[in-house]
Amino acid sequence: MAMRKTLLLLLLPALFLSSCKGKEESISVLRNNVPTIGGDATDFLFTDMNGAPFRMSEEKDKVTVLFFWRLKCRECVESMASLNSLHLRYKDKGVNVLVVDEDSMHSASIYKIRDFVKENNYTFRVLRDEDGFVAEAYKVIYAPRAFVVGKNGKIAAIVDGKTDWIGEDKIKLVEGLLKK
Repeated sequence: MAMRKTLLLLLLPALFLSSCKGKEESISVLRNNVPTIGGDATDFLFTDMNGAPFRMSEEKDKVTVLFFWRLKCRECVESMASLNSLHLRYKDKGVNVLVVDEDSMHSASIYKIRDFVKENNYTFRVLRDEDGFVAEAYKVIYAPRAFVVGKNGKIAAIVDGKTDWIGEDKIKLVEGLLKK
């Protein structure tokens, strides 16, 4: 047992030092892939909870709100009623609202998510990102977080925390993007 500990103590510094090589390059690559305002929206193809495909790059000529949330997140849930109001108000005017559920099967089953959406009469599209594919593409590490993408496919705004989506500032943002 003592020999294993000694061997482990000798190997740990070597592993640590070897992992430091290229660290700056790795961090640089990660930083370059973080979505930013003015940058291109990351393309992805995924199926929503109704089985319909959604591809981000096919949403050009529409304003898209991509809202990342979790059922157990109070701020997320509190933002969704106004997000649905935004959807109802602008869905026929070129605004697409997609909510990306980041719950795992352990935190909230697909049935709980469907029931929640149905009970609240939400009409926006819901995408279940159980494996975190879309969250990883957008570097989302907490919720709620939303990306508002203009008709040109560029990220116009990144919105964190509880949000009143029918507040004056968000309406101005959406209407301004619709005019471009």
